[in-house]
Formats: sequence, C-alpha cells, structure tokens
Amino acid sequence: MQQLLIGVIKAFMPFLVIYLFWVLFFALVSIILENNRSLALSYTGLPYAFEGYFMTTFENSLGNVSAPTIGFFSNSEGEKKFLDELRVFLVYAFWFVM
Repeated sequence: MQQLLIGVIKAFMPFLVIYLFWVLFFALVSIILENNRSLALSYTGLPYAFEGYFMTTFENSLGNVSAPTIGFFSNSEGEKKFLDELRVFLVYAFWFVM
C-alpha cells in the first residue's frame, strides 16, 4: 500500500507544479486587469489583495466560475464610449481565448 501511495504522489507532483504555475499566472493576469477586484477584496482574514486574487482564480479553476468584472474601463462618457466598449470586448475575448 505504501509503494502504491508513493507511486501516485510521484506521478501527481508534476501536475501539481504545472497547476500551481497556471493558477499563479492567471492570478497575476487578474491583478493586471484588475478584474473581480471587489470579489478578491471580499475574503475576510486575508491581508493582501493578491491572496484574494489567488483564491478567486483557484475557485475558478475548480469550477466555481465567476465572470470577470472590469467596470473601471467603462467610466468615461461621450466619444470615448465606443473605444471603451471595444477595449472591454477585447479584454473579454482575450480572457476567453486564454
């Protein structure tokens, strides 16, 4: 039984390393885009926003998917509105492709 468990752990470690890398990568992308900022800051007991972004990304990877919110892009009025909508569309398209 011990040999079986050691074999499973050895086989599972490369996956865990790659999985952690991708969760960190998407957490950094979320920080750069500042999406789901209110959700990341809503975790009580976490002193930094990065930890909230990490938890949000981890939950998304497990299937508890929350749509990215990037409301700070659409705060302008007038002629810039079309460019803001285009920028929001491109961000969502990039997020979907990733």
